[in-house]
Amino acid sequence: MENERRLEILGILLISLSIFVLVSLTGYEPAEEPSISKNVQITNPMGILGVFTSYYLIKRGFGYLSIIIPFISLLCGWFLFAKKDLEKIIRFSTYAFFILFISSVTIGVFVNSVFPDSPDRYTASGEIGGVVGKLFIDWLSLWGTILLLITSYLLVFRSYFDINYYGPFAYIKNKFNVWSKENMIK
Repeated sequence: MENERRLEILGILLISLSIFVLVSLTGYEPAEEPSISKNVQITNPMGILGVFTSYYLIKRGFGYLSIIIPFISLLCGWFLFAKKDLEKIIRFSTYAFFILFISSVTIGVFVNSVFPDSPDRYTASGEIGGVVGKLFIDWLSLWGTILLLITSYLLVFRSYFDINYYGPFAYIKNKFNVWSKENMIK
């Protein structure tokens, strides 16, 4: 009984925090930074803490894809509050964060390739995605990085959805064997 109450309380706190982060991110204004003067009017609906939150998640973190984070934590909060099976939500959250990271890097690779000298090139991908994307391009070249990213997406989707990538090849091979046996007999 005590454990259930703790899970409910933790769920409520996580849901509240998720809503705070979500509203902070939707109120993101690129001109507002934590280092701004006290004389500047803050427009973020969550005040200065909302400015810090949106700045570090969007600009310094994963770019505009950071909007996924409060939705994941909102879902986790609901699972805690409703006392549902946490194993499924932990698995989903882990894969969602992998997709968030890979997608941020993908945007960073695109932006670094198309706009390499733009001072605002990390706005969409965030600094994490942009810097990691630039590192991959420097080490693997553009084509090696694209291959790495495609492989990463395939691995994540294969692992989460248990997709059998070999299935269509086996099906085609089987159909070809049946077809060749039928045509050899005649």
